[in-house]
Formats: sequence, structure tokens, C-alpha cells
Amino acid sequence: METWAPPKDFAGRWVLACMAGLAIGAPLATLWGLSVRPSVLATEAGRFGALLVVVRAVGGAIAGGVLGAAQAWALRRAYPDLPAAAWIGVSAGAGFAVAVVSGLAIGALARHGGAMPIAGYVVVGAALHGVLGGVLGGVLFGIGQARVLRSVTDRRGTWPLVVTLGVMLGTLVASLRWIFGLGAAGSVSLVVGAAIGGAVEGLVLGLVTAGAFRVMPPRRAR
Repeated sequence: METWAPPKDFAGRWVLACMAGLAIGAPLATLWGLSVRPSVLATEAGRFGALLVVVRAVGGAIAGGVLGAAQAWALRRAYPDLPAAAWIGVSAGAGFAVAVVSGLAIGALARHGGAMPIAGYVVVGAALHGVLGGVLGGVLFGIGQARVLRSVTDRRGTWPLVVTLGVMLGTLVASLRWIFGLGAAGSVSLVVGAAIGGAVEGLVLGLVTAGAFRVMPPRRAR
């Protein structure tokens, strides 16, 4: 079997794509939420949280789609035949699903948290987002993206596991910004905090997953 190694500049390109994708996608999702939240809260469904979950889900799709677009740009360097639209689509879909579940969980915490102090909400909410969003996000992104990789490589079996690890670690590290108060107050702070958190999460994701491509030769190279 022919020896395979990604192009020399691929690892850096991939890490940069993951970092830039979330550094741009996360604040865009935050801006979306900030722009529609006042009008949503003015409705009965908004006050009960139903529309807020939808708003959060759309934001998740925005972040996932931007990340997918950046990753597709990097992946085409090693896998020219990668269907970029499909990659972006499954990434946006995974972001949408993760946002729905995490939004429902955090909403339940807010409704049933009792007399928990604000600091407790911040810490528990950050941990919940990190663990739930990280594990669920990794599984959904990993499985969906692996299905797309099937068209360009026969060896994508470890991808869901590697992505789950990368997303979980990245989300947990990025969630620390809430514990330290970064992005906790004011629209500008929220957007800046999202950009910082997204860049950190993307950096971790990129570093954790970059090595996986060494055992994923494209079909044409075999």
C-alpha cells in the first residue's frame, strides 16, 4: 500500500481553519441572538422559552456552518474531491441540534435551580455547557462529518472519537471564560467573549484532531 502523509502545510492550515471558523462563527451566532432576543422576549412563546430555544438553535447552525466552511477550505488541500456543501451542511445541522439540547438543559437549570446564587448558576451552567455541549457536539459533528469523509477516504472510523475528544476539551476550556467573568455582561462583552472562547475552542479542536488525517489516506492515494 502506498505511504500516505498529508501535505506539509496541512496541519497548520487545519488548526487555523478550526480556530478561525469558531472565532468568527461564535460571535456571529451571538450577534444573531442579541439582535432578535428583545423582540422574541416580547412574545408569549418567548417568555416561556420556546422561541428562545429556536433562536439559540439558529445560532448553533450559524456557528457550525461557519466552522464547517472553514474546515472544508482546509480539507480540500488534502482531499480535493471532498463535497464541501455536504460538509458544511452536516456541521450546521450538528450545531443546530447541540444548541437545542444545551438550550433546553440550561433553561431547565434556570427554572428549577431554586435559590442557587448567581455564581453557582455561572459555574454549573458553564460546566453543563462544557460537558453536555462537548460530548453531544463531538458525537454529532463526528458522526455527520465521518459520513461525508466516506466519499474521499476508506479510513475514517476513528473520526467520531477524535472529534468528540477535541470538541469536549475545547468546549470545557472555552467555558472557563464564564467562570472568570469574560463575556458575562453587556452586548460588546458577550460578542468579544464569544470570539475569544471560539478561538480557544477551535485551537484545541484543531490541535487534537490534526493528527487523525495521517491515518486517513484519500482514495486516490491508495
